[in-house]
Amino acid sequence: MILKGTCKKCGSVIKLDIGDRSVREVVELLKKQDTFICPGHHVELCPPYPAFWEVDTWELEEGSVPTEEEFLKDLRSRYSEVIDSEEMNQRRIITGFAAGLPVTNDGHTWDFCESPQGKRYYYRLD
Repeated sequence: MILKGTCKKCGSVIKLDIGDRSVREVVELLKKQDTFICPGHHVELCPPYPAFWEVDTWELEEGSVPTEEEFLKDLRSRYSEVIDSEEMNQRRIITGFAAGLPVTNDGHTWDFCESPQGKRYYYRLD
């Protein structure tokens, strides 16, 4: 099962693959987190529930999150260039981070996301 909702702070759509857990079990797990990073690129030093992700009001959907391959195929269909953290480091493009976004030296605007397996991918916005 997928638990789908939005972050109350940034409006990002959140999809959690909860498997056969109940919403109550997910709430308890989220309450135990000390910090979290939202897909909307903000980092919080508190649990996501209830201040940011009010999952007990979210919708349940049939299905599961995309596979790593499906995720990457979709990302590459939407952006001209998609690379992982390792390649970003090899190219020495990132010089730092500001407001959660990479500061780069190649003249392009980059954003990033994490795959279902937790791997970070960077994609060009221009």
